[in-house]
Amino acid sequence: MHSTFTLTSFNCKNVKRSVDNIREMCRFSDIIALQETWLLPDEIQYLSTIDRKFSSTGTSAVDTAAGLLRGRPYGGVALLWRSDVFQNVSVIQCNNPRVCAIKIVTNDRPIVVISVYMPTDSPDNLSDFTDCLGTLGPSGEMLNAEKPEGKVAYVLGPRTWRNVIRHMSRGKSPGHDGLSIEHLQYGGAHISRVLSLFCNLCMSHSYLPPDLIKTIVIPVVKNKSGTCRIWATIGRYPWPPL
Repeated sequence: MHSTFTLTSFNCKNVKRSVDNIREMCRFSDIIALQETWLLPDEIQYLSTIDRKFSSTGTSAVDTAAGLLRGRPYGGVALLWRSDVFQNVSVIQCNNPRVCAIKIVTNDRPIVVISVYMPTDSPDNLSDFTDCLGTLGPSGEMLNAEKPEGKVAYVLGPRTWRNVIRHMSRGKSPGHDGLSIEHLQYGGAHISRVLSLFCNLCMSHSYLPPDLIKTIVIPVVKNKSGTCRIWATIGRYPWPPL
C-alpha cells in the first residue's frame, strides 16, 4: 500500500509578510515548497518558527559579503515538512541558491523533493537558467551530492564547462569527428549544460562511447637535421644499442 502525501508550492514574495498564509497551508499540507523567501543568510532559522510541527531547510540568494546592502532582499527558496509524518529526512546540499532539496526515506521508497526558483528563459538570464537545469538534471550537481559509501562523486557542472570552453585555445586541428574548439565556443549557451549532463553520465556509469576513445596521433620530427638526439647521446657512451 502506497502512502499519499500533500505537497504545496507557494511563491510567497517575502516569507515574513506571508507567514499567516503559510501557517494556513501547514494545516492541510505535509510538505511546503517556498520560493522568493527574501531571507538573509542569518535569517534562515526563521523558517523553523513558522509551525512547531514542521522541520525546515532553505537557502538565501543574498550575498552579504558584497558590502552594503541596498534595496529589498531577493530570491531564496525553502522546504518545510511535517516532522511526525517524515521521520527519516536528510537535506541534500547543493551549490545553487535557487535550489534546495531533501531526501525522504519512506516505507515504499526514498523520494527527493525539490524547491526551485527558476529564472525566466530570456537571453539575459540564460547563464542562470542553464545552471539551474544542470543542477536539476539526471546527473547534475544536486542529484550527485549524495554518493554511495566509499564512492567518489565527480561532478562537472555547466559553469565549469562554460569556463573551460571560454579559455580553450583556437586554431587547433579537429579530431576524427571534425569538431574544432570554435564549434564549442559558438555552439550556444546550452552546450555547457549538455556537455555537463553527458560527461557526468559517462563518469557515473564508468563508460565512454567507442567513438570518444578514438584519437589521431601524428608523429612530428622536432630535429630538422634528421639526427635523433637519443642516438647521438648513446653513441658517446659504451651502452648497448637499443
